[in-house]
Amino acid sequence: MIFHKMLSLCTGFGVKLSEIFQSVYGWSVAACVFVANFFAGYEVAINAVVVCVVLDTAWGIAASVKQGRFALSELGRNGMLSKWALYASVVIGFILIERMAGIDSQLTVIIICTLICLVELWSMSGSALIVNPNIPFLRLFRKALTGEIARKMGTTTEEVNRYFNENPQNTKR
Repeated sequence: MIFHKMLSLCTGFGVKLSEIFQSVYGWSVAACVFVANFFAGYEVAINAVVVCVVLDTAWGIAASVKQGRFALSELGRNGMLSKWALYASVVIGFILIERMAGIDSQLTVIIICTLICLVELWSMSGSALIVNPNIPFLRLFRKALTGEIARKMGTTTEEVNRYFNENPQNTKR
């Protein structure tokens, strides 16, 4: 059961990363997050992961409430614990590997933290657009986030596009 849940989280992580790196927006955000983490250091990068996971959780709860779903279900709590366990294991594992190898750059930890932050920012952005489709900065990413929004709403990308195109209040300029 635990292995299956971790495997599911890893698969979802990979799917989101592939979606992110299919757009110029994704690459731009990745570059910005990496540069910020690189110059801030690995301690700040780890703190950034914690902040991103907490903010993603908050936006996820808000999106589920807006959709009329029960926000604090057992599935949500268990999924959150699994996510924290996976992220902590990976980050701690790479810290230990770097220390055992005598590498002082912490570059792999920074890269791992950047990828985690990127996935969490992507997820958080999708949830934020579900809550309020007119958030100015995120509206630029709406097309790139269509797949993420569709997964969160349990629908198809065509339905999400139709929703944004048919509702004028969701496309204010």
